[in-house]
Amino acid sequence: MDVELFECVDVIKRFWTFNNIGTMPVCATATVNADRILGASKSGPNNYVVHYWQENGAKDICFSRPIEAVFVNLYKITCMDTSYDEKVAFVGGRAILNAVQGSAIVMAVEFNEGLREISSCLLTDLDYGNPNRIQRVSGTNLLVVGCDRHYAILDFRGSLVQIARIPNVHNTPIVDFVMRGKFLYSKALNDPVIKSVQFNSAPIINVLPANNNLPVPVRSSGSLPITELTKDLNNFSSSSTQKFEFPGMSDLHKIEVSGDGLRLFAGGKGLHRFDSSGGSLRPLEIDTTKGKLWHLYLSS
Repeated sequence: MDVELFECVDVIKRFWTFNNIGTMPVCATATVNADRILGASKSGPNNYVVHYWQENGAKDICFSRPIEAVFVNLYKITCMDTSYDEKVAFVGGRAILNAVQGSAIVMAVEFNEGLREISSCLLTDLDYGNPNRIQRVSGTNLLVVGCDRHYAILDFRGSLVQIARIPNVHNTPIVDFVMRGKFLYSKALNDPVIKSVQFNSAPIINVLPANNNLPVPVRSSGSLPITELTKDLNNFSSSSTQKFEFPGMSDLHKIEVSGDGLRLFAGGKGLHRFDSSGGSLRPLEIDTTKGKLWHLYLSS
């Protein structure tokens, strides 16, 4: 998809199939040029399938395999993202330990057809439930993981390490969030409010060192100075949370913020626009039109 023209430029036929039967997509991630795509779907209530596609000249690489044939330590996949250098895919889900289904987990795997596990991190300091959304902070390999009520903050430098947490931001599973500067905006399931978490400084931490043969992280001119946070599991004591509730908003699934941080868009049943300057939300348009589903993607 061309995100500027919003036009389809290519189709990968039968990507979401297993044994020639269509499956229900759960999540996916890709390189910027979409020459490699990793996805997960469900072929039944508890049956997860891993899908991979790679552009490879005259004959592309494409396969769909049961989760247990690819990731032996996972029984569920719920979210994904891609590393800064696009060599690693991050996969979130639920772990199998000693044949027992259990904790939330995030894995780092090679982003190629082998999908070899590099590192994994169990989230056990709180009852995280499912990791519902992974978002990598731009210019780093810092991961913000939205789970059931809580956030986990992970760092990847060859191995995954949990370095912080933000507990009890929501009362229900987090379905989407976006970060701009020192603000994190989020939306939870069946919750009519948008939450805003404000940090004293932008949580862009553990920037990749220059000597690790990876691209040097790039900060936009509008980003705040990079701050190094202590590497432990203490809560973000420098954060505060606000909630914003507006009549007419319901069944929201996606939120996005413009690159300059001045506009927030919330989509689900209707499309709502807010002035988000300073972290507060002031409605510009509350669209209460029913039966209209919006799925948002804004390049930034």
